[in-house]
Amino acid sequence: AIYQFWCDLQATLPAETLQVAVQEQTTRPSLPPHLDADIVEQLPKGYGVYLFFAENRLPIYVGKSNTLRQRVLSHFSSDHAIAKEMSISQQVRD
Repeated sequence: AIYQFWCDLQATLPAETLQVAVQEQTTRPSLPPHLDADIVEQLPKGYGVYLFFAENRLPIYVGKSNTLRQRVLSHFSSDHAIAKEMSISQQVRD
């Protein structure tokens, strides 16, 4: 069924459109399972300081950025490629 769906997409959409869609989906950050997605949505796009807290409410990471929301999300988009990011991602609760 998935293969047939993919073939139908290729027949109806330009290759560039499919490539962009696949790229967006594969680079989209996956939020840690214990992190409320609404918190991330509320982050400002401008500059600021952020803290990641573990289950025990102790900070596990402090960072700063000129593009706060983008930087926080970047931690989770690279969590499978970088061991430190994976560790943070597994521990973060807030």
